[in-house]
Amino acid sequence: GVPCNDPTQPLKPTHRFPTFTMAQPGGNDVESEELYDVDSCPLENAQNLTFMAEKNEWETTETQIRVARRMFAYGPKNGCIRMKDVNTDEEKVLKKSFDREETVEDIYDSIKMQKLAALCCQLFCARSTERCQPRFLDVCIYVLKQRPSMPKIRVEGIVSDPYEKRPVALIPATASQEDVIESHRFA
Repeated sequence: GVPCNDPTQPLKPTHRFPTFTMAQPGGNDVESEELYDVDSCPLENAQNLTFMAEKNEWETTETQIRVARRMFAYGPKNGCIRMKDVNTDEEKVLKKSFDREETVEDIYDSIKMQKLAALCCQLFCARSTERCQPRFLDVCIYVLKQRPSMPKIRVEGIVSDPYEKRPVALIPATASQEDVIESHRFA
């Protein structure tokens, strides 16, 4: 088999990416499936840091995780690695940044901004029509406590439902009076 992502080593993006961008679920290649399986990987001690926007504070939970052997997708900014929080039995996506200039403060700030935006979105939607239901990905930080320098990594939930990724703006979608009113209702 393929060795697991060693918890004593830093998460390093390799520059020899596979020729595909997504793992093919249910494929016939057993070795390929092993690369993305989290259940067979060793347990690691970690800390889950979740920003609670309503309280404006960070909540910390000690946990154990398993990290898959290889990235299942990547883009210009991040590589995506499957992980599992053993305490909650949830699979999530660990987002390994390729930006060498990104600081720990940048990670904390981006999580905080996204959680505050999600809260504002909830407030907006509570006063809007049913047609307005944008959602933000749930995000948090995991501190990988057994790895060198205990990296703080952005983690998101796995999106299994179909979705449309669009920027949120106060500009109406059309010139119709309904869209204009909705886009300015909360502004």
